[in-house]
Amino acid sequence: MMSAVTTLADNAIDFNETITGKSAEVVVSDTLPVSESTAAHGDTFVSLTNLIERVRQGDKQAYETLAYCYRYGKGGVEKCMFNAIICYQLAGQKPVDVAEAAFNANPNDELGLMNHLMVIMDKHGLDSLVVAMESVDIPDYKWANLLKNIVANAGSDNSRDYILSMVDGNSTGDEFLMAFASLHILTRHLPDLESTPKALLMAEKVPFMYNHAGEKQWDRYKEDESANKENLDSAIMYFQKADTNGFLSPRNARRILSINARKCADISRYFDKNDIQRLIRIGGPDEDYDEAEVVEMDMNPVEKIEDTEFNQVPTI
Repeated sequence: MMSAVTTLADNAIDFNETITGKSAEVVVSDTLPVSESTAAHGDTFVSLTNLIERVRQGDKQAYETLAYCYRYGKGGVEKCMFNAIICYQLAGQKPVDVAEAAFNANPNDELGLMNHLMVIMDKHGLDSLVVAMESVDIPDYKWANLLKNIVANAGSDNSRDYILSMVDGNSTGDEFLMAFASLHILTRHLPDLESTPKALLMAEKVPFMYNHAGEKQWDRYKEDESANKENLDSAIMYFQKADTNGFLSPRNARRILSINARKCADISRYFDKNDIQRLIRIGGPDEDYDEAEVVEMDMNPVEKIEDTEFNQVPTI
């Protein structure tokens, strides 16, 4: 969709991984739509708890339904295009294809419009985005209004602080996405997505970001396993937060199940025996995961971004 979105997303979920194993049987009322196509014909949903339980089992149809819920604010969740993007991906779809088809059918479709504007910003910079936003009548979406304010003040010396000041606990997940994506475009630098209060507020709105918070704690634990055991506990806690909302990555399921984690952390504080069996299905068939396989990973994409002066707008 755009490099800033990919930068954020790739930190937490390896979208090339496949969740293996069959979904566990979960009793769900017949009123729960099993796919977006059926959901589009009605607004009746059973409890969100049942739907989340299905996605926690790796049920791709349930992810498709949850994507619909986030996209349109149905079923008891707050509308969030970023969460919908992640759910479409976990359902086995290509979010960019979904967004482009939606935009071609209706230029005011929220998911399609967000993708369209982000592609412009990513490829051509904020100046081109200003022209694009002035040339069309954009609906009153909160994230779009925030983006208008950001591009209007992008040239100021304190644009970074200004952008961060525009998001707080009352902001939507998509407003946080616009803020962090704009920071990426403006400065080629993002704040540490684990340690900053703003980023943890974002994780409350976009739960898959808890994967990244947990990975940062995991890396600190691995730097000195004897001295940093509290970081391991924090990592497991963040992974549990991602799992509770159905967004735990297969990679981090394997971390939880690794020999090292089981020996050095009280896993039972966060996951019971049924959870462990479910994590095995998500992470893979082998309980005794090779620690090297679990830990070895590419450098965090955020850390690869070349730092520039905060008030310097890079040439795109």
